[in-house]
Amino acid sequence: MAVDVEGSGARTGVVAGSVIGEAVDTISAALAGVVAAPSWQLSDEQLADLIGAVTGTQGELSELVARLVGEAERRELARRAGAASTKAWLMGRTRLGYREAGTLVRHAAALTPGADGSVRWEATRHAWAAGAITAEQAVVITTALDRLGDNVPLGDKWAAQDTILTEAAHLSLSATKYLANHLIAVVDPNGVDAHLGRLLEDEETRARQLTTLTMGRVGDGTTKGAFRLS
Repeated sequence: MAVDVEGSGARTGVVAGSVIGEAVDTISAALAGVVAAPSWQLSDEQLADLIGAVTGTQGELSELVARLVGEAERRELARRAGAASTKAWLMGRTRLGYREAGTLVRHAAALTPGADGSVRWEATRHAWAAGAITAEQAVVITTALDRLGDNVPLGDKWAAQDTILTEAAHLSLSATKYLANHLIAVVDPNGVDAHLGRLLEDEETRARQLTTLTMGRVGDGTTKGAFRLS
């Protein structure tokens, strides 16, 4: 029996678009319903709880946005639209400023798919989508995990990811960064040394490029100069 692969893919796309679109419409409608809700009537406990809940929901939405932006990058929509970059394309398609658009692109990079098309660190994505971690924590975690060398077994990488995620749900961003870097150093010390070596080389190269010395006569018998050294 022949299988209509192209047609099946199109139908799958329609279903995905419908599911995501309906979810966004539902969220928008629900939020529209609370615009007039008097927040001043909330008790202190209700206020604190709702801030936590809404922040978690923001995290869930940020994962979806990052995933969509990442897909736009994969399809090179910016290039096809004549934009200089995905950041510029986002600024043109939305009301985002330069910094906000750049943040979205950075978040999307945390979900860059692997060679097989799957997200490299799926457990991190799910924790992010569930609001268990923030977008910035997800970036920290995936960046750290990406530093693990090919010499580290995949099972060890997944175990490191699980360990970080378990703790990150209760940690601040800075504490998550410290934990992730420490754990990666334990799992792959040789790889961390190589990574630090590359960072040092890049820093030295950048310092040389920024080294300058300028001098000029002021006109009153003196010479004025400025310098920048590595």
